[in-house]
Amino acid sequence: MVALPCHQNPDPSAAANGEQPTVPPNQVGLVTFYEVGVRPKAIAVAGLNGDTNTDVAVVNVGDGSVTVLPGNGRGQLLAPGSFPAGKKPSDVDAVDVDRDGDMDLVIANHEAPTVTVLLNNGRGQFTPAVGSPFDTGARPHVHGLATGDFDGDGWIDIAVKALTQGRFALLVGKGATLRRVKMCDRPVGLIADLKGDG
Repeated sequence: MVALPCHQNPDPSAAANGEQPTVPPNQVGLVTFYEVGVRPKAIAVAGLNGDTNTDVAVVNVGDGSVTVLPGNGRGQLLAPGSFPAGKKPSDVDAVDVDRDGDMDLVIANHEAPTVTVLLNNGRGQFTPAVGSPFDTGARPHVHGLATGDFDGDGWIDIAVKALTQGRFALLVGKGATLRRVKMCDRPVGLIADLKGDG
């Protein structure tokens, strides 16, 4: 299980490396803490560095970074890497934006109307896509995102929720580029094929 500390405790020392021998209420076994950035906010779990293990990406609202921790396949995370993630990143999804076979990172920027797209080189190293961060039109800022192929063209698109407008913006993808197509009146939270009909 991967968890973040409550946002009321932004102290980065709460994520220090090492195993704690205490057992929290309703939990079993040791708890391992890992070093990340300042005020971690959201997590994505996916294979990010080209091996068969599951890795973790954590966006840190306090220092505008994303921390990528490779998994070793035995329930442990290895030494992290850190990459710029935009202004106050608050949400993250791992998805293959450019269809090159590896998972990229799409990040919602709290305190800005933008999303940051970081492209993976296949080894867990990330660089911004051309044009990133992308303006979503969500004012005053983005407050969550969901990804999927909304128009059926085989490329990843992004829906983002505006904090105060009661609306969401849809950005249509074509490779690593995005264009905003519309603002919609219904907020979005989760995208999935619930009926299993494709």
